[in-house]
Amino acid sequence: AVALPAARRCREVCAVDDAPCMLKLLEERGREEGLTNVFSIVSHGADLREDLYGSFDVALSNFGVIFFPDVAEGFRALYQSLRPGGRAMISAWGAPAETPAFTLIPSIARDLFGADRVSSNAAGTKRSDGNPECLTSSLQCAGFEKVEVTGPHSYDVETQTPVDFWDRFSLAAPGTMQLLERLGPDDAQTLRTKVLERLSAQFGAGPVKLPAAAYFASGCKPLIPTEQQQQQQQQ
Repeated sequence: AVALPAARRCREVCAVDDAPCMLKLLEERGREEGLTNVFSIVSHGADLREDLYGSFDVALSNFGVIFFPDVAEGFRALYQSLRPGGRAMISAWGAPAETPAFTLIPSIARDLFGADRVSSNAAGTKRSDGNPECLTSSLQCAGFEKVEVTGPHSYDVETQTPVDFWDRFSLAAPGTMQLLERLGPDDAQTLRTKVLERLSAQFGAGPVKLPAAAYFASGCKPLIPTEQQQQQQQQ
């Protein structure tokens, strides 16, 4: 979502994703625009190659680092990727209470099948809440200074019909896809029926509109790291 706009303005862009299909799509779109300054790496974002340490002026995480199994490791990778004076910018979804668009399906699944079966760790990728306190602490612990957080910024997830809402998450949201795979086809169909019933009761035939709140955070890598920051990076 950010690689191509960045490539139109920057000398070189490195795109990192653990899904080869997403990087293939990026490369195809880049070729369509005649962009030759984008290279990609298939990798979990926290597994930064050492030869890329200190290589970039800007590091962006667009609703990414909050899904890392070890969020602190993700923030450290952002820090390590930057040259001194470089800047990291992060977007993150808010807490569950601020993002009903994303909690609807899991909450109905818990009502149907129980919390143990539909836990964050078992049913999908656990998301770290993108609240200001969490983002500020995570950036500062990674070594960043001049940390700023803005939000919440309101955003509506909108689809034309309840079925479109279900398809959007069941076919494209990794957490929901993993949940459905764990449930199996019969229980997944039961969940689909209940979700559509809930949405139809609230929105009729559509459109469906559920809110989600996002936060944006940024921080700078010091030109000269303090001794404490150097120790943190060695841990």
